[in-house]
Amino acid sequence: SADIRIRARILMGGALYERGRSEPQRLAQALRVFQAVGRELESHADGKLPGKLELELVNSIYQANSLRKQAQGLDSGEKAERYRKAISLQDDVMRRAGKAGNHRLAAIAGSNLGELYLESGSYESATKFTRWALDRAVASGQFETEWRCHWYLARIADGLGRTAQAEVSLG
Repeated sequence: SADIRIRARILMGGALYERGRSEPQRLAQALRVFQAVGRELESHADGKLPGKLELELVNSIYQANSLRKQAQGLDSGEKAERYRKAISLQDDVMRRAGKAGNHRLAAIAGSNLGELYLESGSYESATKFTRWALDRAVASGQFETEWRCHWYLARIADGLGRTAQAEVSLG
């Protein structure tokens, strides 16, 4: 069925993304898979595909994460463009998930936004989104996202030269 096929493709793209940590060329392959998933999801505009919104949101999160990972290895011009696209995707996911009441995906996308802004040097936005995501992660019992938010807050504090605050976040 379409939803099983789409889920399998997202899983394959996720595996390529993970391989991209040690083999950067896999990130382009992952992005192609996620773009194909996006096209297939668009072909189901009739709304009859079970879980379509969640599939769209998860696919966008993976796309943004792949773009972020690609950006880390690029020069400033291409890097900024990749970050811009990744930020736009995560922001869209956060808003759509929040509107749909999917606090789990909203918190994940919010924490990813915090990381993106941190890596692009915008500490104020990084703090804002990370704290927002942390509140949602705590409220919905998402330990991993909560942990990631504390780690991002520590990295933000460290980047601002606030070592004691970074240690508190890590604690």
